Amino acid sequence: MRILPGSTEATLRVGSKSLMAPRAIVPSLRRTVAIAFVGGVVLGFALPVLFSMTATAVALPDLTADGWLDHEPVIEGYPYVLTLAIWNVGDAPAGNFTVLMQYSGHGGPDLLRIPASDPLMPGEKRVVRTANLTGSQGTLGFGITMDSYNEITESNESNNQVNRLWDGISPAERPIFRETIQGNVTRLESLPTESTLILNATLRKDDRLRYQATGQVGTQQFDVFLFVGQTNLNTYFGFGTLSPKILQRGITTAQGDFTARQDDVVFLVVDNLSDGPYPPWPKLLNVTVTIEIERAPPASTTLPTGLGPLWIPIAIVGGTVFGVGGAIAGALLLRRRSQAAEAAPAAWRPLDATVCSSCGTRATASSQFCVRCGARLTISGAGRNKR
Repeated sequence: MRILPGSTEATLRVGSKSLMAPRAIVPSLRRTVAIAFVGGVVLGFALPVLFSMTATAVALPDLTADGWLDHEPVIEGYPYVLTLAIWNVGDAPAGNFTVLMQYSGHGGPDLLRIPASDPLMPGEKRVVRTANLTGSQGTLGFGITMDSYNEITESNESNNQVNRLWDGISPAERPIFRETIQGNVTRLESLPTESTLILNATLRKDDRLRYQATGQVGTQQFDVFLFVGQTNLNTYFGFGTLSPKILQRGITTAQGDFTARQDDVVFLVVDNLSDGPYPPWPKLLNVTVTIEIERAPPASTTLPTGLGPLWIPIAIVGGTVFGVGGAIAGALLLRRRSQAAEAAPAAWRPLDATVCSSCGTRATASSQFCVRCGARLTISGAGRNKR
């Protein structure tokens, strides 16, 4: 049968064809979803294993070293302390390796074993040597080789060897500017590289010293110290443990306030030196330093009793009372002595020397009768008055 275009049957067949097309796609979609599900499950189990394998491969130690001086520059004849440290900058502990060290002032290589029982943990920096040395002119320094026998695997093998050098100088090569101040001062100083300004003032007990130091370049850092006494100042040069009363490091402006607890000399130090293991080499430092000294009142004007201006009239009245009382007491004492002398028995009073009128014998004892003839002696007027 011939079906003409536009007839009802032709329209039904075409519509039936359009309705059957989605049913043909369903099996294909089911297969795609099943494959995706199975792949997701497999990948979910596989990813942790892959991550674990990757993490295990990355977690390795990385050994390096460090070293520094307690102060710089190194000056001929002055003591200094060299500190050496080993450092694990990796992600895993490191043990069972050898460190080789060689440094100025030490005769030969120094070997240090780090056992597996005491590993160097990730991020740990461990000090292994502290050497007290004496400065000398010329070049000095140290060299450290980590894992000297290449016993462990590291994430970076290129930083195992660390070397550092310093130049020792003579005392004359380190400019030190000194000044003694008596009162309030302001100084604008230009401190050359590796130089120091030391201002000293003699303070009495309870004197107060204030200071301010300001660099002309806002980004240029310097150090300020305040020492009490010459012994503590010597520690600035490396003699003993550094002992400042005030310490301000790496500043661009500083101020301080100090009250003396006893009579002594105070030293304010402005330092343009290169300190630390990785210092930027200093440049010319232009700095303004202002010092104010407030003197304590003399001890003689301090009134411990708190009586204030009343103590002067009190002292005058007290002195007058004691003076009059002393005069009266002295007069009474003299009067009592005179009365005691007058009250003495007459028998004990010596008679004035006289001559016997009968025989002419001179009396030589305290008697009223002549020792020769027995006649009564005539007593003179002075003797009678004494009775």
